[in-house]
Amino acid sequence: MRYSIYLSVAIIIVFACLSCNSNASEKKESVKMNTEVTDVKQSIISGKWKITKYVFSEFSAMDDKTAGEWLKKTVSFSKDAIIPFKEIPSYKEIFPNDTVCKNFEILRDTVFPAKEFFIQYNSDVMKLGITSEKIRCLSTNSPETPVEEIFVLDDTHVIIRWDGVFFYLEKEIK
Repeated sequence: MRYSIYLSVAIIIVFACLSCNSNASEKKESVKMNTEVTDVKQSIISGKWKITKYVFSEFSAMDDKTAGEWLKKTVSFSKDAIIPFKEIPSYKEIFPNDTVCKNFEILRDTVFPAKEFFIQYNSDVMKLGITSEKIRCLSTNSPETPVEEIFVLDDTHVIIRWDGVFFYLEKEIK
């Protein structure tokens, strides 16, 4: 019994140490942030996006089968944010409507150093295939949904995350 208590305390201490920024004494790179609300219809993410692949984070609540159900689905960003949950068998009971957020807005447009990504999202940028030194993150008015934060890779590629899975979206060109 005493051994299990010591082991539990040791594990908690290890996790606490790992979650701290060990490079706190290093010079922090500046984070560029725009806090003006942006009309989605005029933003880079406006339009329809196809889910093309997914990558699991270090900790995920979703299994491979469930993540696979998201592939080839179309996400739409305009006045509303729409994910076709009715077409995703594991989610159609949880989210009976396709609209994730009505009156969808971008609240914050932030650019931060890629090396801080692991600290924020517990995932290695290299594992995600992100090669740039900075990452652009659009924070939206849709908390606790897959579109709460949208990571912009370029004009035609973004990433959303849900239940510990990063979903890659490719813009559908008309």
